[in-house]
This record gives sequence, structure tokens and C-alpha cells, in this order.
Amino acid sequence: QEFKRDAVLFYNTLFPPTTSEVFRDQLHKATGETKERYATSIQFLKRLLITVSIAGVCHVPEKNGVDLDTSWPFPVAAVFGHGGRLIMNLYGVDAHQFVAWLATGDPSKGDRWRSTGPPAPIVKRPAATHSVKLDRRTGRILERKLVASQIVTNLQDGREGKHMGLDLPIGGGGNVSAL
Repeated sequence: QEFKRDAVLFYNTLFPPTTSEVFRDQLHKATGETKERYATSIQFLKRLLITVSIAGVCHVPEKNGVDLDTSWPFPVAAVFGHGGRLIMNLYGVDAHQFVAWLATGDPSKGDRWRSTGPPAPIVKRPAATHSVKLDRRTGRILERKLVASQIVTNLQDGREGKHMGLDLPIGGGGNVSAL
């Protein structure tokens, strides 16, 4: 039942019910910048969901586990709806170009990102709670929870633009869920 709610929530996000009086009211009040940020975020989410749906998801039950053969048995929307992390391994794909494609639909903007910063709707963040590290011995990406003793490094990484975030309008702006 909970995963069904995830699917409905994401459907409402991707295809807002424009017949909703609340949605129409919020859309009317929104500025051009807000409408653009909302539309850009929705396109990012659509591209991300399509990518994850096609590529598939493996669930790793334990922290930094190695059992990558466990297929995700739930709807793709549940990957994003329960506070877990999604680590994507890109093979033969430039990370900047991939993120530029997610954000803009144009992978060539990844080259400009290196000098101008991430494309909208991605924003730089001053700090983070988690990071990833490449284990050079195994070639695996490991997730790390940052601790208080790393605050100086964490803030320095933020100033250098290493922390990024994205506000996604899950459920859509002013949408009333069918549930």
C-alpha cells in the first residue's frame, strides 16, 4: 500500500492535475522564475526516472554492501520516496555531461558546467551530511556519513562547489493527492 502511494505521488508530480483549483491558484500566483524552476525540476525528475527505470536498480541491504545482484522488487518511485540514497555507476559516460543532460536535456552543457557551475535546477550547497569515496583497491564507490570532526573540510568542500543539491517538487506545487 505504501509503495502504491509513492507511485501516485510521483504521477501527480510528473503530470499535475491542472483541474485542481489549488494548483491553478498557485500557478496563477507564481512568478515567471518560479514557474521556470518548477518546469526545469520536473524535466530533471522525468529524465532521472526514465534513466533509473531503463538501467534498473539493485538494492544493497547493508551499508556499503557488495551484493549488487539483489534486484529492486518495488516500483521505481519507491527508490526516491523513502530517504535512501541512490548511487549511480556511470560506465563510459562523463558525469558532467550526464548531469547536464538530466538538468537541461543537452549533454554538451556539461563542458560549460566545469567553469560556470552546475546547471539549474541544481544548486551549490554550503555543506553536506554524506559524501562518497572511491575505494581504489576494489573500484567501488563507498558512501560516508560526515561527522562533526570533518566540519572544516566539509565547509571548505562547499566553498569549492563540491556539494550540490536539488529541490524537487515531489507531489507537485499545490497538488491534492488522489489518496
